[in-house]
Amino acid sequence: MPASNYANLVLQAVSLTASGAVTKERFVKHNGAACGLGERAIGVAAYTAATTEDACAYTGIIRVVAGDTVAIGGDVMSDATGRAIPFVQNSAETYCKVGVAHTAGTVGAIMLVQTAV
Repeated sequence: MPASNYANLVLQAVSLTASGAVTKERFVKHNGAACGLGERAIGVAAYTAATTEDACAYTGIIRVVAGDTVAIGGDVMSDATGRAIPFVQNSAETYCKVGVAHTAGTVGAIMLVQTAV
């Protein structure tokens, strides 16, 4: 993956124990597992962690791997592997992630904020 030329602007860092393998710069659930398709994210993994290892999820303006092309200003959600893809109406996702234009496999910045519970 190409390296991005910006850093995370972290508004919140959540410590958790990985309940499955989590990968840096992909969406993570509150239980420490990687997000599946449309699942609610607590944040983006700060680093890669194996099951039962300490992990950390960030919210704020965060780097995340794109799973598909995301338009500038587009809302995103998690794909089946925790990457950012364009938001689909009626998804279980409850976070708004305003994307920057990126193509699949590249790392881009999103603004991760909670919009509903």
